[in-house]
Amino acid sequence: MLIEVMWGLRCLVASSLGYTPFEIAFKQVPLHEFSSRDLVFSAEDDKEQYCGEVVDALLATWSRQRLSVVDQLKVKDDKMAQEYEKKVKHAAYVFEEGDQVYMKQRRRGKLLPKALGPYTFMKYKGVANKAAVVMNSKGRLIDVSVT
Repeated sequence: MLIEVMWGLRCLVASSLGYTPFEIAFKQVPLHEFSSRDLVFSAEDDKEQYCGEVVDALLATWSRQRLSVVDQLKVKDDKMAQEYEKKVKHAAYVFEEGDQVYMKQRRRGKLLPKALGPYTFMKYKGVANKAAVVMNSKGRLIDVSVT
């Protein structure tokens, strides 16, 4: 009985996602349990013929359902990527070596300037261009974050 309950939970469609946990994990429609004890055949040939027809029909159904689910998952993935692109702030300007840049003042105060600099941009650090190296007027290299 526990096996049937677990199978039912794995095949239950989640209302928030529209898919079963099995479909999300394996990106395919789950195969239904098949028990040979439910079938009674008079001869071995009847059993082979019936099983062959059942298997062919199930495979055709499952392949159609799998393609449908895969297509739906691709559409949802594309929508998620579009939403992510809307929320991500992209750098408005890509700095080149030798550009003069200012850094935002991190200390608060009414009489402090809002920006420090100018600094000479040297290079980006890392793949995502989230950090950079700048040089101050005295020739000292400083690691900074790029926002």
